[in-house]
Amino acid sequence: MLKALELIGFKSFANKTRFEFPEGITVVVGPNGSGKSNIVDAIKWVLGEQSAKSLRGQEMADVIFKGSGSGGRKAMNTAEATLVFDNSTGILGVDPVDVRVTRRVYRSGEGEYLINGQPSRLRDIRDLFRGTGAGADAYSLIEQGKVDVLLSASARERRAIFEEAAGISRFKAKKVEAARRLERVEQNMLRLSDIVEEVESRLRGVKSQAGKARRYKEYTERLQDLRTHVGNVEWQQLSVQIDEIKARHMALQDRSRVTESEAESLESRVLELETEAEVISEQSHNCEAKIAIRRERIATRELAVRHEFRRMRELNETLIRSRRQFATMSTRADDLTSQFTDTSVQFQRAEAVHLEASRCLRECERSWSNISDQLQRVRKQTDELRSQQMEFLNKNAALTKEHSAAESQMTALVEAKEKIGQQLDRLHSMLQEQTVKVRGLRETEPELAEQADQLKNQVSQLRGQMSQQRKFRKSAREHQFKVQADCTSCGERIAVLEELEQRREGLDAGVKHVLSTAQDSVSGPYSDVVGLVADLLQVNVEYAPLVEVGLGDIAHYVVLSGESLLDEIRSGMHLPGRVGFILAEGPLLAPSLKRIQLGGQPGVLGRADQFVGPDRPLSGIVNHLLGNTWFVETLQDAIDLWQRSHGGVRFVTRGGELLDSDGTLVVGSQQSTSGLISRRSELRALRVKLTELDRTRKSADQETSRLERVIADLEQRIRKLEEQHKDCARHLAEYRVSLQAAQERHDLLHGQHQAIQGDFDRSTADLQESNLRRRMLQEQLFQADQQLEEVNLNLANTSKQFEQSEVEQRAKSVEVTAAKVEMAKCEQRLEGLRAAMKQFQRDREEREKALRDSQIQIVNVENHYQQANIDALALNSELALLYLQKDELANESVQLNARREQAGKGRSEASQKAQLARRQLRGLQDSVRQAELQMSQTSHERTVLEERLRDEYGIELSMLSQRPSASETRQRVEMNTEISELRRKINNIGAVNMQALDELEQLQSRFNLLSEQHRDLTAAKDSLEKIIRKINADSRRLFTETLEAIRGNFQTLFRKTFGGGRADIQLEDDVDILESGIEIVATPPGKNSLGLSLLSGGERALTAVTLLLAIFQYRPSPFCVLDEVDGPLDEANIERFTNVLKEFLNWTKFVVVTHSKKTMTSATTLYGVTMQESGISKRVAVQFDDVAEDGHIRQDVLDESEETSEGEDERGAA
Repeated sequence: MLKALELIGFKSFANKTRFEFPEGITVVVGPNGSGKSNIVDAIKWVLGEQSAKSLRGQEMADVIFKGSGSGGRKAMNTAEATLVFDNSTGILGVDPVDVRVTRRVYRSGEGEYLINGQPSRLRDIRDLFRGTGAGADAYSLIEQGKVDVLLSASARERRAIFEEAAGISRFKAKKVEAARRLERVEQNMLRLSDIVEEVESRLRGVKSQAGKARRYKEYTERLQDLRTHVGNVEWQQLSVQIDEIKARHMALQDRSRVTESEAESLESRVLELETEAEVISEQSHNCEAKIAIRRERIATRELAVRHEFRRMRELNETLIRSRRQFATMSTRADDLTSQFTDTSVQFQRAEAVHLEASRCLRECERSWSNISDQLQRVRKQTDELRSQQMEFLNKNAALTKEHSAAESQMTALVEAKEKIGQQLDRLHSMLQEQTVKVRGLRETEPELAEQADQLKNQVSQLRGQMSQQRKFRKSAREHQFKVQADCTSCGERIAVLEELEQRREGLDAGVKHVLSTAQDSVSGPYSDVVGLVADLLQVNVEYAPLVEVGLGDIAHYVVLSGESLLDEIRSGMHLPGRVGFILAEGPLLAPSLKRIQLGGQPGVLGRADQFVGPDRPLSGIVNHLLGNTWFVETLQDAIDLWQRSHGGVRFVTRGGELLDSDGTLVVGSQQSTSGLISRRSELRALRVKLTELDRTRKSADQETSRLERVIADLEQRIRKLEEQHKDCARHLAEYRVSLQAAQERHDLLHGQHQAIQGDFDRSTADLQESNLRRRMLQEQLFQADQQLEEVNLNLANTSKQFEQSEVEQRAKSVEVTAAKVEMAKCEQRLEGLRAAMKQFQRDREEREKALRDSQIQIVNVENHYQQANIDALALNSELALLYLQKDELANESVQLNARREQAGKGRSEASQKAQLARRQLRGLQDSVRQAELQMSQTSHERTVLEERLRDEYGIELSMLSQRPSASETRQRVEMNTEISELRRKINNIGAVNMQALDELEQLQSRFNLLSEQHRDLTAAKDSLEKIIRKINADSRRLFTETLEAIRGNFQTLFRKTFGGGRADIQLEDDVDILESGIEIVATPPGKNSLGLSLLSGGERALTAVTLLLAIFQYRPSPFCVLDEVDGPLDEANIERFTNVLKEFLNWTKFVVVTHSKKTMTSATTLYGVTMQESGISKRVAVQFDDVAEDGHIRQDVLDESEETSEGEDERGAA
């Protein structure tokens, strides 16, 4: 049952409005134009009305509230209406007790349906109410001015209401769906039958190929097995040969290695002897060189002192070079540790030697002291002078060292200052360049950003254009596919018709015999055959069926140009069937003397021969056959014209009925198969249509191609712009990264510039301080040189005295001198090692500090400078030792020469033995290479065998574990013979399709699948046909039961409403009950039987209402809406009308829109609708007395309602 209607924004109901529909009759009243009928429109709209015109609009968006100009109310963007139903009885077929059906539409034209708030389809809404009598076009809703639509509708249209009442509309929908599915199944069966036939034909052909391929596969597999077995035998034999060769090769290699070891041993002995001879020779040369050196030293000893002073200057230069080599010393820092370790070991050894030399020196000094007491006074004086000399020399050296260090420091400071200045200039230039670069990047960044935005906008615009073009292309493709489908359908129809033409479908056997014989005959009686009458006619496809009716069987008559064939027939010729003949020219074709002209008469389409375009030489046949046949609209027109023409004329109606000239009438539907004339007319029309469709298809193809090109061009432009945008974005990102890097580089350079500026200032101050110190050291060095010259002069005088005394005591002082020399060497060695250790230690600990490393190296050179002084003092004592060493070296040279001759003899003997061993080794190596060559050849043969079988069969011989037996090896000849036979058989097979085996399996599987599908489709077809038969049976039963029940109700209600009279519901005769129309018969009391069209308006309205209530009595609807149906009724009929409504309150609810006070008296609920604000309808509560006789509501009631509404609005706002 209908409970309520809710409206918001629907037409004039701008505000949310709810109408409750309690039990009984709800009456809605109000003046004209107040919006009462909008309630009815809302109910129709929710129930699925799709016609905007039926809702009194131009488009569906017209139901949305359009605003109120005088009240200032704006238009709304959506309209919504909801029907609330009480489904406690389950009439709607869903579970919820309360069902809310909502429809909503937006200003854009989009709409939606909701069932209990869930989105639904229109189909769901219609299915929900199907069979309940409720719907936009059902009998539950009678609109204003359409009360007698049930009576004025055609018999077929009226039937729909009774079907809805019978509840078979659901069955009908299922039947339509089943018929649609049955049609699809039949089409699928037809297509599947063709496919099955094609696959079966292909299967037969593939089976033959598969048999051939199967034999080929058996031969090739046997050939593969044999070749694999033979190859395995050969591979095993070659493997045995390779193993034997490897064993021989290894033995030869062992002998070769032994011989080579002997030869190398002898050659090593030769080298040892050569080395020994060279060593001895070198020792001899060294000995002679030492003798020469001793002689030179004795001759030049007097100049040694000056040499030592020159050496000191060289060391000073070396000191300067050492400072320059400061940069290269860092690379040797890693070797310092190992050198320090070696030096430590050497230092320990030197200390042991020094201790031993000290001991010897002390012993010699004690002896020398006893012998040389007389020289002590002179020596003491000399020593004092030498001490002074040494002191001044050390002082001079220290000052020289300090002076050189000061000069080097000053030079380094100058160079450092120049470098710092250069760095400062370079950093200043780089800083300026970086500043310009940062400024340029900052100026370029906005331009790139703007360019990227422009490219992005262009891409968006082109994407919009491409989207629009794709929509156009979609429409063009849909049109193209539709045209293609039409072409295919037209072509298939043409093929069917042409096939029928070729088979001469519809002709008797005798006619087919005459036409086929005439077609094969050039002369004779059959040469007179011109063709069929149907062959001579060209008729428009619309009138072809009428021409066929007019001609009848004559269309199949054979036209003869002569009487030769007729003579043969008269002579007894037998034909296989009946054949009609007609002469193209003869007395029978003489024109009629009297021909009635009916052109221009009502209902006349024209004379039949005027719709035929025959060949001009045989136009007499057409005039003779169709000259007295006229085409008319209806059978009634034919009867009227026939009566006026008093016979002699034949008539054919559009429906195919034939009224012959003698009054014979032929009616009824024609056969489903078309005749020759219709078929050929359709064939000509289809060919013309196919030509037009081809042109349309080509045009559609061109348009689609053009749109494809446009879209491709747009896509290319978009890709190009996207690439440009991507490049621009990448450049922008790179610019931003470059800007950030440039700014960081600028800050770094600025910091470096400030740091180097501070270094430059400090270097300037250090240079000034170093220059002052260098000048002071230069003055001190000049004074030290003067003091040294004075001491050297005194030492020279004393030395002369000392030399004279020393010559006298030289023989005794040889040992002392030798001991002192040895002691001096040890001290020199120790001093050098100690200085080196200190240097290594300092280099290892402070190698990262360049200045201190340089100072350590300078100290090392100064130590050498001091050692040079010590060497100058020891030169005098070396003279005696040199004489002794010269004699010892001479004896040693003689011994070395003897040893060298002995080593030469041993070398010759060993060299001869080594040559013999080498000759034996070369012979063994030749044998080894020959074995390697033989093994390589055998391995190559085995590899070729492996590769051949791997390439041909994918078999790895090395992976085969089976080894051939001796018997299998002997059977190799038989296997080779079988291999040759198999190859001959394979060649005799010829071309083989190996895919046939797989294809056979696929085709067999596909054939089985298709057969199964065909059986399934057959079963589905049977099932659908069974469903349709059951639906038809149930529909017939329900419709018959419903019609009889409604018929009884209608007769009873009619007599009760009219106080008598007669009414009936009748079906069309001789028509299937499922297709027959329904006729209504109504005769009020006191009147003769009249047609419905002759009843008065009140009688028609009351009859229609009575019929609807009879339907309601059988199939109550959840509600019934009556929109001013009582308008045509007078007071008496309104009272009858309301009385009848009250009798149905137990079955349904009534919503009545009316102006009648009489109708209002029956209301259980009364609503008033008014439009106090222009364009806005409003529901008001009224009483019966508040409504005037013309349906207007009193003003005081409206004012009171307005105040009440405003108070409610204020309370709601609070």
